[in-house]
Amino acid sequence: DTYQPNDNYSGTSCSNCGANSVANDNHTGCNSTCVDKSTCGSNQKYNGCKCEDCGSGTQPNADKTRCDVIAVAPPEPTTPTCSKGSYLDTAQNKCVSCPEGCTACTSATYCTECKKIQGWPDYYKMVDNFCYKYKNVTSQADCDRLTSPGFTVFIPYASSSGVDTNYIGDCVTAFNAGDAGGPSIDNMGITILSPSVTAANVPQEAKASDAKVCWRGANTAKSDGCTTSPAGVSVVSSAIKFNYGGCKRTVCNHAAAQYICNNLGNGPAKHITWVAGIGPGWYLTDIINTYEPTSSGTRKFVASTSVTYSQKYKGATGVQLCDQNSGQGSPACPKGNKCRPSADSVCEPNCIWSEGATIAIGNKQKAYCLANGHISNTGHYTSPTGDSRDITNGLSVRCGFHYYYE
Repeated sequence: DTYQPNDNYSGTSCSNCGANSVANDNHTGCNSTCVDKSTCGSNQKYNGCKCEDCGSGTQPNADKTRCDVIAVAPPEPTTPTCSKGSYLDTAQNKCVSCPEGCTACTSATYCTECKKIQGWPDYYKMVDNFCYKYKNVTSQADCDRLTSPGFTVFIPYASSSGVDTNYIGDCVTAFNAGDAGGPSIDNMGITILSPSVTAANVPQEAKASDAKVCWRGANTAKSDGCTTSPAGVSVVSSAIKFNYGGCKRTVCNHAAAQYICNNLGNGPAKHITWVAGIGPGWYLTDIINTYEPTSSGTRKFVASTSVTYSQKYKGATGVQLCDQNSGQGSPACPKGNKCRPSADSVCEPNCIWSEGATIAIGNKQKAYCLANGHISNTGHYTSPTGDSRDITNGLSVRCGFHYYYE
């Protein structure tokens, strides 16, 4: 578009109108072609002069100065269905495998079923909705860590082939239940009597068939012959002297023994199965009877020069059982005092209750008895022979375990 400078112009040339303008009707000037921003439509932007359509997938911003891409919401995620052995991790929206040992779970810390292994039905154990792995005790360090230092003694694995101190074993309490350093018997609903109690003064609750009774506070062993000065018992040069006499050891009936050991607790482990005396698998029997020395040195070791494994001549480093007789590398505790109202009456601190239920014949239970440097354990669960004892009798209580879960 062109225009002339004025109405009376007589020249031959005209001037061009600028951008965004056109000549007026009489070509004496130029008019703007720009529009007001307010005239732009809902899907138009304003370029400073005119309205322009926004393209597909875009829309004008608030002041219509540009076209912005329309944000598209992502599709809603689908929730996966997790198979057994995995759980839904909601943060990641995916299935994640259950922790080791769990065959079913709802989270990384909540199991509803533990893995079963053929031949090892209890290899994993459910404790507080988590599957903990079965582990064997293998050293004194394990015993100290799982209970407390000095509370239990490690008994290494023993068999006819020998003693293996680098293999599995048992942790056994170092002192009788009821004695200093041993499992407590106080405030447990156990009737505690003196071995000197007369038959007339035995309380009625101690006479019940299921009564839990312990005898403490006076000699449980025969005064004539029991060891009052354990430090005087011979030990090998590497051992700490005995510090547990044989005269006043606390003894309990079988019901009390089982109750005490079953309620010892777990310490740092998630689950410990404590039992009374460990039972038929107690490796100490093989060690004492087959490998540890006699006073005459007739077995594998000579008492005056060799390091023994767990008991004889080992002093406070070992398990410190007491012997029915003296002179066998252990404190002496000959039976003889009364443990009323037990069936046989006599206290036997040289004997230790075993694990397991009672047997039907004669209401007997297997026991381990140390006499003349030898443990006799011929009593068993089907016949009241050998060292089976009436369950009402007073015997030493040692608690132990050979595996735990952690």
